[in-house]
Amino acid sequence: MIADINDKEVSGLYKTGIIQQTAYWSAVKKMQGIESKAFNFKSKHSDLYIGVEDDTYFVGIY
Repeated sequence: MIADINDKEVSGLYKTGIIQQTAYWSAVKKMQGIESKAFNFKSKHSDLYIGVEDDTYFVGIY
């Protein structure tokens, strides 16, 4: 398995300086009729990079 991906609530997004990745932006897009999705994902470094024997995980929370 390359990645474990799970849905999450848009309201649970972490604060970031990238406005397009915020709950606020999701609300703006919803007013335009566009529904947003948010995900958590996790993958081993060795599954992402060639020559890496590392079993630690890369965790993305968006």
